[in-house]
Amino acid sequence: MVTETKKATRVEEIQELLDDFSQRHLTPELARYVRRLWQRLARQHTYPITGGKPEIWASAVVYVIARLNFLFDRSSPQHLSADTICDFFGTKKSTVSAKAAQIEAICRIRMGEEGLCSREISDSFSFVKLPNGMIISKKMARETGILGRPQPAVTGSRRTRGWRKGKATGLPRIGDVRLYTLGVYIISGPVTKRFAKENRVVGRTIQIRGDQTLEDLHYTIFDAFDREEQHAFEFQIGGKGPMDPKARRYTLNPNQYDLVEGREPARDVQTATIDSLGLKVNDRSGYWFDFGDDWWHQINVVRIDKKAGRGRFPRVTKRTGKSPPQYVDWDEEEQ
Repeated sequence: MVTETKKATRVEEIQELLDDFSQRHLTPELARYVRRLWQRLARQHTYPITGGKPEIWASAVVYVIARLNFLFDRSSPQHLSADTICDFFGTKKSTVSAKAAQIEAICRIRMGEEGLCSREISDSFSFVKLPNGMIISKKMARETGILGRPQPAVTGSRRTRGWRKGKATGLPRIGDVRLYTLGVYIISGPVTKRFAKENRVVGRTIQIRGDQTLEDLHYTIFDAFDREEQHAFEFQIGGKGPMDPKARRYTLNPNQYDLVEGREPARDVQTATIDSLGLKVNDRSGYWFDFGDDWWHQINVVRIDKKAGRGRFPRVTKRTGKSPPQYVDWDEEEQ
């Protein structure tokens, strides 16, 4: 049995590690987010923090804050690489990424989480409804001076809608929702000839419930291919496959997308549940990750079960081929 004294000692130990890293690598604002997340995690009664190496916990907390604030983006003024985090704490990126995903799930953290990222980022992922029924981002509402008038809109993934047991949400009960089995395959991206020759097919089989969102699917794909740094992404649903201009587009912060070649604006991955997409077995969809390096994926609907049953979802059930490095060392390849 974990005593309060042991837990308090662990909390203080990891806080010291976080403070040390923050003083060396983070702005005061980012340091506050790190401290706030660790305090929030420490208050969780159902998630043990006394096990495992302190350095892994500290790395994962920083990793989550870096994700939320897009610090992994090289264009960010406060750019912070996963290597910097892991080298400082002496941890492995794959381990830290997995632990960070656990923290996000346990604390029900979504992109734009207030209190863990800047107001500019938070406002980009929060939405309000105007009296005429139009939904816009809070950022746009501030910029146009109408923030005080709109009614709050119901937004976010299932993690932000009060899905706890016993609370009515309008969502199906676990066990009554459908289960989708998807095959996700990399079809294009910056890989070396050697990697492509050794890994003819690179894919992951993922199971996800119908009441979960495209945002949940994105994070599952991100972790399934062992990626380290978040970038912009887009799902293309309802077409004949990837890159189909007639497909419906879903992305984060869709209000930033203008009409292109007559297409309708992108839709929001945070509110689009898998059930709402109208998928059928053998449907093919596209997933585009990182608009700079252009990682293209094809998503095949393999199976749809009427009931999801018990268990943690989304989950990866099969892996084919190794995960390609997110960033290729081309100099090493030429040697």
